Amino acid sequence: ALVNGEVQSTSGTASIWQRTDVAPLATKPKVGVVSLLGPLGPLVIEILSKVLGVSACCLFVIDKSKSETLFSASAGLIGSSVRVRPYEAGAIESIDFPNAHFSCIPVVEHEQMMVVFCADSDDLERMSEEDRLVLQAISSELVVAVENWQLYKLTRRMAITDELTDLHNYRYLQQRLDEEIERARRYGKDLSLLMIDVDDFKRFNDVNGHVAGDHALRELGATMRSIVREVDIVCRYGGEEFSVVLPETDAAGAFVAAEKLREAVSRHAFTDADGEPDEHMTVSIGLAAYPAHALDKETILKKADDALYQAKHGGKDRVRSPRSESVVPPPTTTLASAVVREGETE
Repeated sequence: ALVNGEVQSTSGTASIWQRTDVAPLATKPKVGVVSLLGPLGPLVIEILSKVLGVSACCLFVIDKSKSETLFSASAGLIGSSVRVRPYEAGAIESIDFPNAHFSCIPVVEHEQMMVVFCADSDDLERMSEEDRLVLQAISSELVVAVENWQLYKLTRRMAITDELTDLHNYRYLQQRLDEEIERARRYGKDLSLLMIDVDDFKRFNDVNGHVAGDHALRELGATMRSIVREVDIVCRYGGEEFSVVLPETDAAGAFVAAEKLREAVSRHAFTDADGEPDEHMTVSIGLAAYPAHALDKETILKKADDALYQAKHGGKDRVRSPRSESVVPPPTTTLASAVVREGETE
């Protein structure tokens, strides 16, 4: 119960809730669940409060393994915020209830999820067995809804993620290129694409084995992700070939970014067959930019791939852009934008 600004254990919950200080912290459940349930969450808790005859209440779905609130809804608590944290993470944090006896009870526990119902202590004590059955039934359905949302989120992530490197996959690259080109066209922005291929990767596999080769690809993906900006999109195109989409970046800025990637990879010590960081690899990179070299997705992919071909056949471990016969002249680039792209630091 919440007494004079502190939470105290109540009957039946002593093993779960601990005493804690109060902090004004608003509950922020996962956006996905809120979107999934839409207005049903507040509506359900509003109806539940009337059925149970309680003046104010909250309902939480908690991931016990992460001490994370997956869903929350409340009724009769206008201007107040309540947060539940299970087990070692703490207990209940609340504001605007300095003199109230606000208690929480676990209603349903299912694998890693727990549903918690909070209301005035007197209201909880007056609840009949039938009231508890209604509460359990609604809570069980809520758990199913949250589980369905988690499954949907996992399935969607798997559909656009490369299993080996945990980068975005070819499908996601195609989707985002469409979106970014349309955005660049609408707002008059630049956009660049890097096509990256590991040099002599077959030799690496022959010397160190395919297990070490897979590990090297994962290391390469992590290295590239650590170099680019947060807004840049790193994808595995297929095999030992990768792509990076650079929003709001012209050809000069893309060349700077590509050189940083190339140098970072060449400096990185990759793990060999014995698990020692003794191997080194290089990459060749081709780039193309919108609108300097292409005006649509198919053309920018082809131009970047052609530039990659030039890099591979020009000696490898280098960056190349499309040949000068581009149908669209490159935009004017200032010296500052060629040295430091927007959003980067030296």
